[in-house]
This record gives sequence, structure tokens and C-alpha cells, in this order.
Amino acid sequence: GYLYVTTGWTADPALPQDLNSLAGKILRVTPNGAIPDDNPFPGSYIWSYGHRNPQGLIQDPKSRDIWLHEHGPDGGDEINLIQAGQNYGWPVVTLGRDYSGARISPFTQYEGMQDPMLNWTPSIAPSGMTIYHNDVFPELQNHLLVTSLKNKALYAVSLDQNRMSAVQIFATINERLRDVIVGRDGAIYVLTDGERARIMRFSPLRPKDVPEHSLR
Repeated sequence: GYLYVTTGWTADPALPQDLNSLAGKILRVTPNGAIPDDNPFPGSYIWSYGHRNPQGLIQDPKSRDIWLHEHGPDGGDEINLIQAGQNYGWPVVTLGRDYSGARISPFTQYEGMQDPMLNWTPSIAPSGMTIYHNDVFPELQNHLLVTSLKNKALYAVSLDQNRMSAVQIFATINERLRDVIVGRDGAIYVLTDGERARIMRFSPLRPKDVPEHSLR
């Protein structure tokens, strides 16, 4: 019943590590805007910190785990398993570099900071994310589905792997992708990006009431 809100970092690189700032954080809020009594930092909306540019955020309806992906700089895009009170490292830890090519930090790991469950270097620019729990695509059961802008692809990431890896699916898309959802019919719906944006539907079965030209 709570709301989880992501915030990005600002021009001040210190703020994601500053618990007095709401920048670079995941916030946990009651529906009426109050601070929950069991938040990890008393009197604060902060649920987790050390984030750079959060994009996709979803809670698994079965396990209740919360998954986040976020943009790194030039490299270092991440998927993280979010836990209360944990520090996810930015900008102390990153596998990416500044856009100038300069190193941001000498550390790729640091004591007390959480390692990403998956890292993309070079960057893919992840955008939307959902979890697939349906029998229409049995091979995608219990996978995160992640859209990307830079790589113009849809990725499946198995939650059953001890070491996560991303596999591109529906490889003929080749368009910047903004978001993805799973419909009640078990089909996968993907939103493209740009002035000519559209919704694409993927399913092994073609419903008779959907015009063929609208299915891709």
C-alpha cells in the first residue's frame, strides 16, 4: 500500500550519498504523503540511496522483491535488487566513465555498498521494465523485461539465474523503446520512442479482432 518514488542525482555529486538530501534516492511514502513509521531512516522518506539516474522500478507480485534499473554515465547501467536502507554506491562506485572519458571513481566495489545484480558496459540506456509471469511465453516465465533506447532492443533477464545475464528477444524490433508491459492476455506490449511512436504487440497467437497491419 505504500508508494515508491525514484529521484535522480543533481549537479552536486555529493547528494546521492547525503541522507539529508532526497536526490539520488528511492523514497517510500504513505498514500497520504506521510513518512512510514518503519522506513529505515527515522523521520525520512528515504528507502535506499546512492542512485544516479533511476528509470525502471517494479515490485515482483510473487516474491515482493523490488527491482530497479538505472542509467550509468558512459557505461555502468545497472539492475539492482532494492533493499531497505542500503547504499547503491553512486558516485563512489561505478563501472562507467564520464562522457569526457575521464574516470569518475577508482572503485568498482566498496565495503558497505551494494554491487549491481547486472551491469551493462557499454551502456544500453534502459528505459521501461516489467516482470513476466504468464504461460503464453513459457520461456520468459520469471524474467525481467527491459526496454532500451540506445540499443534499440528488448531484453529478458532471468530471475532464476545465480548470475544475471541479459538476452535480446524479438530481435527484429530495431527501434528506440520507451516502455514495456504484459497484458492480461499474456502478450507483451512495447512502446516505441519518438514523433512516430507506436505500441507493438507480441504474442504467439494472433487475436482475430486485431487488424494484421497493427501487429508487429
